[in-house]
Amino acid sequence: GAQNSDLNLIAGRPGQGKTSLLLQIAREAAWYRIGHEEFYKRIVFFSLEMPEEQLTFRLISQLAGIDFQLLQSGRIPDNKQDAYIRAIETLSQLDIVIDDRPGVSGPYIRSRVEMLNAEKKVDMVCVDSLNLMRSGLSFGERKDAETDQNARDLKLVARERNIPVWATQQMNRKIEARSEGSRPMLADLQEGGEKDADLVTFVFSTFEDDKKKIKSTELITEKHRNGPTGSVDVVFNNAYTRFENAYKQNMN
Repeated sequence: GAQNSDLNLIAGRPGQGKTSLLLQIAREAAWYRIGHEEFYKRIVFFSLEMPEEQLTFRLISQLAGIDFQLLQSGRIPDNKQDAYIRAIETLSQLDIVIDDRPGVSGPYIRSRVEMLNAEKKVDMVCVDSLNLMRSGLSFGERKDAETDQNARDLKLVARERNIPVWATQQMNRKIEARSEGSRPMLADLQEGGEKDADLVTFVFSTFEDDKKKIKSTELITEKHRNGPTGSVDVVFNNAYTRFENAYKQNMN
């Protein structure tokens, strides 16, 4: 459902699955089926936070249903060996280009996408994350102005290539200072970036009293320039680093 020329932001507090959700979106967009017809798309994923190896482990974990920690340590259960091999085979067919250079700028992303597009059409761009980008311009202490500039650069990529661009963005601590159950607002985005976004979706979790166990998780679309806003209940499976349908989980 991602629309061409749109800049989409996924926002949340640390550890609530922003990177996992973005990676899951990239994987689902790289190959999907409508009826009996299969579609393969070229996705470019700029990872400013994690190296390519960690992202690859996460993709395998999502596909194979293998605990991410076990996968990292090389302790793959015997009953998951076939799933592991199938996940590797599936990944080898997906055209996901990962660029894990840290601290890149908007102009770098634009030039890199242009170069890759000359080889083969780029269908979607993902950036993790907006607040780790560097503009290369001087804004003094105004980090919000730099973030707005980076968002503007990503929107330009979306418009120039007529493709969807996705980026993660951090929420600030204001929501933690408010009353229990307070829902996120656009003002909670750390250092801005929402002005040029066409869609802003928050990953919002509530926790048990000990603040360690997640009680519920929602994906809340707070801004949608070309459609409705609203929320959907999901389950974040931390072991497999993927989001799942809450209704199916409750039925199971």
